[in-house]
Amino acid sequence: MDIVVVSFVIYLVAMIAIGILTYRIGSESIEGYFLGKRRFGPFTIALTHQATAMSGYMFQGMPGKGYSLGFGSVWVPMASAGGPLVNFTILGKRLRRFTEKVGAITIPDFLEARYYDRSHSVRIISVAIIFIFLTAYTAAQTVAMGRTLEFLTGIPYKWGAIIGALTVLIYVLLGGFAAAVYTDVVQAVLMFIGAVVVPGLAIAKIGGFTIMYNKLNAIDPKLTNVWVAPVTLLGFLAIGYLGYLGQPQLHVRFMAIKDSKMLKYSLLAAVVWAVIALYGVTLGGVAARVLIPNIKPELSLMALTKEMLPPVFAGILIAAMAAAIMSSANSYLLVVASALARDIYNKMINPEADQEKLVWISRISVLVVSLLSIYLALGATETVFKLVLYAWAGLACSFGPVVILGLYWKRATKEGAIAGMIVGALTVIAWKQAGLSWHPWYEMIPGFVFSMIAIIVVSLLTKEPPKEIQEIVEYAAGKKVVIKGGAATPELKTLAGIVDELF
Repeated sequence: MDIVVVSFVIYLVAMIAIGILTYRIGSESIEGYFLGKRRFGPFTIALTHQATAMSGYMFQGMPGKGYSLGFGSVWVPMASAGGPLVNFTILGKRLRRFTEKVGAITIPDFLEARYYDRSHSVRIISVAIIFIFLTAYTAAQTVAMGRTLEFLTGIPYKWGAIIGALTVLIYVLLGGFAAAVYTDVVQAVLMFIGAVVVPGLAIAKIGGFTIMYNKLNAIDPKLTNVWVAPVTLLGFLAIGYLGYLGQPQLHVRFMAIKDSKMLKYSLLAAVVWAVIALYGVTLGGVAARVLIPNIKPELSLMALTKEMLPPVFAGILIAAMAAAIMSSANSYLLVVASALARDIYNKMINPEADQEKLVWISRISVLVVSLLSIYLALGATETVFKLVLYAWAGLACSFGPVVILGLYWKRATKEGAIAGMIVGALTVIAWKQAGLSWHPWYEMIPGFVFSMIAIIVVSLLTKEPPKEIQEIVEYAAGKKVVIKGGAATPELKTLAGIVDELF
């Protein structure tokens, strides 16, 4: 058997082994299955955050931009590397403190508690949005896996997609969130190595940056132009600085850290990882334009790997590329499954279900979503970059404004939240269907702005939230809050004894 394939198979077996080792953590309770019992340290959270955020976009989409734009692509990693800085700083600590106080396990849990929604409208809408966009996102990762294995090992696209998806399915079924996090740590390390080694070797082979610049200029002077159109630059920045703020699969990482005070260390580690790794893969795409002039841009870094490395090292780097895909796919699966198991079944159909039953319902949900993503991937026609951008924008515009204002503005109301989520999601869908993406605005920009405006306007026109909810918002901000008199209202009894914990 080809040594490249052997190396990759060893990697797959190792990921499944982690799932087996974390089975007990995921089997004890639904909180254990979806949050790993909030037991993780700062550097683990940093690595799982970045591994989840990157996806197949890191080794296909970003090198593809480097290959197509040359040095004009330097803005893409700058934007994406700024994402964790914004995300950890704006949301991390407040979201962790609020969700712990109200006992929220999922983002729909948090939104229903924050917006004091006894009708479940906020939960239902948020679940629908998660299902639509994250299922598409999961399918995009399955597409990326199929293409990666087809190009690097010769396995047909269909079987590559199925093998990758089933591997993720197995370890997530077994260990849940804990399996996802610990596999993410391994995968983040592999991704970092791949992002540094291959581009470094490629640039060295060319003869350094100066020679690479001259050769690019000879191919096409536009490839050496760092400056891009302002609208294009704004779109790149939106992908990172706005996009990260609305991703439920990243939000749950903040919820799972064992101490919110440790998030400052997570922030530092995540940003350092992102800057080095993302500039690495983008420059790898630029180098590939010189070394391999006629290839599909999304395959540029994989082509470098295949051409420049001995088989055993190529196998390790293939594992790194697969890691980028799997580390995201596992998180998407869990978020969609939690929406079905926790937010629909447990909260709306069978509130009295015992923990063992809820864990098995969760596993069945993971299975269903995984099979659906495989089905969608086998019929996919768009590039990975386009699929990811669409889902990324949909989630950012639906959840970014409603989460930010929920944590920073006490006056935000249930009606405002509903309006904001609907406006954000519909703007992205309408913008995309009308063919307006990047002409002149990437759909995330109008979607985010319109969603924010809708929340503010509708909130000001409706009754303000109860005082106890406003006090929890203050608590999440780090203020000392004392609730004077009165117990929690009956509707908030399921929110982990909020009032008692605030004294």
